[in-house]
Amino acid sequence: TANLGVNPSLTIAAQAERSGQIIQRLRQFVRKREPKHDRTDANTLVREAMTLIEPEARHRRAELVFQLAADLPPVPLDPIQIEQVLINLVRNALEAMAETDVSSRRVTLRTRGEPDAVVLEVADADPGLSDPELDAIFDPFYTTKASGMGMGLTISRTIVEAHGGRLWATRNADQGLTFYVRLPTDVVG
Repeated sequence: TANLGVNPSLTIAAQAERSGQIIQRLRQFVRKREPKHDRTDANTLVREAMTLIEPEARHRRAELVFQLAADLPPVPLDPIQIEQVLINLVRNALEAMAETDVSSRRVTLRTRGEPDAVVLEVADADPGLSDPELDAIFDPFYTTKASGMGMGLTISRTIVEAHGGRLWATRNADQGLTFYVRLPTDVVG
């Protein structure tokens, strides 16, 4: 590569600062546009969000499996924002499983209640990530995709946190990842 006379450490520092500014602006944007906090049935939300991505799942020859808990309390949330989070998580799962055997291309969507929250889960059967990749997936501009921007999970986490919730991921026992969206059942404020 040609030496352009640029100090690489300054470039990295400038990129890190720019990343921080973008994330701060995203958080300010989400906060300025306060979530509507409509009391919403989590299972209905999951089903409606999946109708939007089901054609893509079918095209990728992947199965969407629903394991939805009964009698969940309604959750105060902005349905459009949380649907976008779910769609992003499922789309990521579908893309990650593109190289896996067709018989194991399955995304499982679960809901469950906790004493003060409802948890939405998106589990896939992708080949998995290394420890450094798993640690970095929520970092701005980090991506494992050839054409990814590395902002989807960062934006999703910002949206969930604006709802007073938490978004994280763990490795499955056999293969793949599970993403968890924990949303409080009390209004954030």
